[in-house]
Amino acid sequence: MATGFNTMMLPLIVSGNPAHIIVGWILLIGAHMIVFIFGSLSSGIQAIRLHYVEFFLKFYRGGGVKFAPFGATRRFTAEA
Repeated sequence: MATGFNTMMLPLIVSGNPAHIIVGWILLIGAHMIVFIFGSLSSGIQAIRLHYVEFFLKFYRGGGVKFAPFGATRRFTAEA
């Protein structure tokens, strides 16, 4: 994503027009902040997922009712 943003914004910065240079830098910094936020969000979600998976097995107790999706019967497969 950062490479894509660089490809879009750098022609504005090197155009020579002072207004384009200012707008290009503002857009480039904003775009890279979005990339940083997405990267941080991704790593945070993975850490939360890992904690959920590890702790789920520690406190889970089996039992209950066997899952039967809408009471469907098998016609083409065998239950293992």
